[in-house]
Amino acid sequence: MENKQFLNSSDLDVLIDIFIGDIIEDLVPYVYFKGLLLNLQNKPFYANGYFILEESEWGYSSFMSDDGTPKEACFIRALKGTKYSNNDRLLFHTYKLKTTCELEEKLYCYDEFKDLIDSYNIPLPRDINYLKKQLSSNGLELIKQKNHLTLDEIAELATNIHSIGQNQVVSSMIKMAHPSKNEYKQRLYDDIRGANQDGYKLHTIELWCFNNDEFGEKSSQIYKNSIYIERNVEIDFQHTIISKQEFVRWCEYQDVNIGLIYEPKNFDEPIEALKDEKETLKQQQRPPQQLPPSVSNKNNNEKIKQLNTKIKALTDEVELLQGNSFSIMTSKLKAILATQNEYWINYDNKNLPTQQEISNFIAEKLNLTVTAKGTNRTADELAKAIQPDEIKRK
Repeated sequence: MENKQFLNSSDLDVLIDIFIGDIIEDLVPYVYFKGLLLNLQNKPFYANGYFILEESEWGYSSFMSDDGTPKEACFIRALKGTKYSNNDRLLFHTYKLKTTCELEEKLYCYDEFKDLIDSYNIPLPRDINYLKKQLSSNGLELIKQKNHLTLDEIAELATNIHSIGQNQVVSSMIKMAHPSKNEYKQRLYDDIRGANQDGYKLHTIELWCFNNDEFGEKSSQIYKNSIYIERNVEIDFQHTIISKQEFVRWCEYQDVNIGLIYEPKNFDEPIEALKDEKETLKQQQRPPQQLPPSVSNKNNNEKIKQLNTKIKALTDEVELLQGNSFSIMTSKLKAILATQNEYWINYDNKNLPTQQEISNFIAEKLNLTVTAKGTNRTADELAKAIQPDEIKRK
């Protein structure tokens, strides 16, 4: 089996200065497959590697779209053997799949891509090493910058993390021997339910699940009982979030090496310790029926008042960090919640994102049409509405 590099169309688009759609139809589409195929006698056999997508059909995925409706997906029905598979005897032969599987993405051989653009005399300003560097930097920066990650982000990161010696490279190419994004989603689902064989349980900060109302409409809502999750509950991977600490713990359990150690920052004065100090001070006070309180008790009263203020401030801060969500989601609420998580949860006051950048992010989430200047009034207004009050732009 030859060890070639395979990329998706988005990766190829980065390498050239013309629209990839102009040449992508001239490239042979590959898929990475690991599973059972059927031979001419209709008997299953194991196959692993890169195959040409020979036959496919459209159907409904087991995962839901953002609005909770069934999501359309492409399913692989038949593949043609190539020299990039685990068995040279499969070369040029077409085989049906024992069980159809969902097509995650089409891949293209980098060497074939390079030969094609050479034949068209198209310049190649960036090679594959540039792409590796960019993807590595972007992927690891996402992990480092965020204190919370969605399950969808986690599945994507886990799929694209590969170990090369001691160096960690994040890439969307060469997925051989690595689980797919859907496989990681299934693992996350089992780990949140605590249904894996080791009894491991992944703890969420916010668990969002799809729910059917009395009219049969599907919506995403907070799932209150995260200790026990029923088997038929559909988890919303785009809005359920976990802490970076839990992400690192999950990566260790799943043997996903991200080369990152996270130490959570604790409050200098934990809320429970402040409550204990408050109760101690209360016990030191004189009962109301005795003589007027002494100066010492007046000081205690003042200290209790200060502690109450501090406890409330810390409690509000925790609720803000852990409950920054809406009980019933709409498309606009989903968009602005995703935008706040992206830009404002841990923003740098010395390096603020621009309003234009935030507006464009919202417009993309809502599929809004932008003007020739790259603006949209609705997105602009939403961008202003979610900006923290303490920020004053010039």
